[in-house]
Parts: sequence; structure tokens; C-alpha cells
Amino acid sequence: MIGHLQSNKAGLAVQLFDVVETVDRMKIARLLDKHAKQQQKEINILIQVNIGREKQKHGVLPEETEPLLQSILEETSCRVLGLMTLPPWSAHPEDSRPYFKKLRMLSEELADKGLFPDQDRIELSMGMSADYTIAVEEGATLVRVGTALFGRRK
Repeated sequence: MIGHLQSNKAGLAVQLFDVVETVDRMKIARLLDKHAKQQQKEINILIQVNIGREKQKHGVLPEETEPLLQSILEETSCRVLGLMTLPPWSAHPEDSRPYFKKLRMLSEELADKGLFPDQDRIELSMGMSADYTIAVEEGATLVRVGTALFGRRK
């Protein structure tokens, strides 16, 4: 699942999805964990990082990522696969590169501290149809290319 998750939809998210890419607060992690246990299911998550510090976007700030990750690991059984970001919009794909690089570097710092369950495979969900090639060059393992596949929404 990609997109902001309201707390009252956490149970449905666990029922429908194997991965929630937009966890940005402990309340959501706890609710996902609670519903996963009730449904006898493992839930995988990515932490959404607001790498561009945009007020209109969701996500934890970079400096708050480590404390959130540590709390999730200590207080839930959610499996944190990696990090996710949406850089500030730009008509020029190359403008996204510094943000993708910052997210990769943050993931490496966290990995060096042993904070991901699978240190050999840390997911980085970054890049969309317009800038996915830059994202891949900067380490993306997951890209969102709906517009490239299905065309622009009406």
C-alpha cells in the first residue's frame, strides 16, 4: 500500500496488503501490529521519510527516522523492510537526485547500526515515472511507475 494511512483503516490495510510503504508515526505501526496479530499475519512496512521537509507531505523528518525505527523494532513485530520517500516535485528529473542520495545515505547509516531485520536487503522506495531512472542510479529497489504504464489520470 502506498499513500497516507488513516488509523481507522489500519485493519483493512493489513487485510489487503503485505507491505505498507507509508508508515510515518508510531501510532500507525502499533495499529498495524495489533491488526496483524489479530489476523495471524506478518506485516511488512517501509518508513516514509519526508526528505524534502515539505509541510504538505507526510513522512517522518530524517533526524526522527532512527528513533521511530528503534521504537518500531522494540515495541512491535512489524518487519521494517526499508525507507520510502517522495522528493519535492520538479519538472527536471535530475533535481530529485540529491533527495534520493540523502535517503540512500540515511538507510546506510541506519544499516550500519544494525537497525533493519535483513541487513543484506534494504528496500528503498523512491522514484516515479518521471524520475525513476535517477532513483535507480541512486539505489532505488522499488519504483512507482503507474503513469508510465497506464498513462496520466483524467
